[in-house]
Amino acid sequence: MRPISSFQVPTPEELTALRAVPKHRRDQALIEVLAGCGLRVSEVCALQVAHLHWTGEAPFLRIVGKGGQERRVPLNLQTQDALRAWLEARPRFQRFLVFCNLRTGKQLTRKAVWAALRRHSRQAGLRSLSPHLLRHSFGAGLAQRQVPLAQISALMGHASMLSAQRYLAAGTSLPAAVAQLDQRSSLARWWSCLRNRSYRFFGESLPTPAGTTSQTVGRQTELQQLQAHADQRVDTLLLGPAGVGKSHLLAQLSGERLIRLVRLSPPKQALLEIAEALHSRGVFQPTTGASSLPTAGEPVPPSAAESVQGPQGESATGRSAGRAPQEDFEVFKKQHHRTSIQGWLRLVLDAVEKDQWVLVIDDLSGLSPYLGRLLDQLGGKFRIIAALREVKRGYTSHFSRFERLSLANLSRRETQQLLRQHLAGLAVEDRTLLETHLWEHSGGNPRALLEMIERLRREPGVSCEAVRQLHHPGAHRQIDLTPIILIPAVLLVAARFIARGLGDTEAYILAGIGAALVMGAQFFLFRMRR
Repeated sequence: MRPISSFQVPTPEELTALRAVPKHRRDQALIEVLAGCGLRVSEVCALQVAHLHWTGEAPFLRIVGKGGQERRVPLNLQTQDALRAWLEARPRFQRFLVFCNLRTGKQLTRKAVWAALRRHSRQAGLRSLSPHLLRHSFGAGLAQRQVPLAQISALMGHASMLSAQRYLAAGTSLPAAVAQLDQRSSLARWWSCLRNRSYRFFGESLPTPAGTTSQTVGRQTELQQLQAHADQRVDTLLLGPAGVGKSHLLAQLSGERLIRLVRLSPPKQALLEIAEALHSRGVFQPTTGASSLPTAGEPVPPSAAESVQGPQGESATGRSAGRAPQEDFEVFKKQHHRTSIQGWLRLVLDAVEKDQWVLVIDDLSGLSPYLGRLLDQLGGKFRIIAALREVKRGYTSHFSRFERLSLANLSRRETQQLLRQHLAGLAVEDRTLLETHLWEHSGGNPRALLEMIERLRREPGVSCEAVRQLHHPGAHRQIDLTPIILIPAVLLVAARFIARGLGDTEAYILAGIGAALVMGAQFFLFRMRR
């Protein structure tokens, strides 16, 4: 390998003179990338926006050199300043390449880079400096700062370490050596550090879509159908996996006679919420005098409802003068804290007319036989719109009169639309990578998608590294392990009985040990699923 003499490598004074020549921001950035990163001229011409990783405290270039070999080259502060000035003035018609022809926007050619350097060298009164000589100045500067040959070779993309021997060398910190290539004053480097610390550059920003960011995506048909059922007083069951958007649709329902519940358990609390909602609408007017409700175990007298509500929705004894409705109900609730669930249920049912009110229950996933009977009793007077993941076997009779609406995950097009709504205006390094990654790791599940978007919005910009680190296991379909545990357990219990009947003690003991292991596995799997 032919060594490079000190006469061939540009001196710091020559580089300073070359930088001082007035020139376009593109040419200034070209010189800094060649001299401050050691890139080949072909690598500079092919440098793409996606190769810029300007995040965190250590920005770098990701270069794919000869033979497809990839390397990362740190950016010192001087190179950051020049690149930043050019990126902010770069023509909008060129979206992918960092350096381009100023008139046509096409990729810069090797001949154009050589011509620009020759022109600026002549203006500075220097010998004709080529792109490769600027690359050599980068390697020689690292060698003067005692960077090992192996690191210089890797940083410059040499196929063999022998290529780096031309620079002479021997050992210090690579980032520190690259930073020392900046020959400006300490004050200039300090000011550059402050400016570039919080700077983020990305190729493009997601456009702001037409309409508001809170509009429903991919659920317009279901929302219209659900609203029609609420207006027509039709019992409706909204089905779908966790995070698919059932709660969001229920929250969009509107109407004067809607009463919203988060869940139906505990049942007494749910009945108190219904009674309070009716009281706030002027329908349920409790008395504040003597007890009019039965305690636990007592039947409800026929006069109880009459003493609570009169013909016009007014209390038989009248509301206490000067007392706010909320305070009035709280006093009444304290007086009847021992009232049974059935007592509150009877009072609520007697206070309303049939099919005049709609209960919107956000979550029925904890349905039990008792809550199923309570749901049937409420369905005698109220129309019910509720959300549920799936109707389990044994509870289908409670939903025989319900219309069913099923929700699926969003399609890829709808996922992209939701992304653009919630990431509108945020800088994105690689839009294609962002949309593909979030689609693959969310499966179109809106909750998983929004939770990952929320994590991205905490960053100054959406970098490729931040996108690749995003994962959401809750978006994947959960596997029901019940058959896997139940079948071996049943077989082992049967084996124990057979072994006992045959008098085979060893088989009986082995079957017992197997059953114990299966029970232990079932316990730990249950804990993990929780």
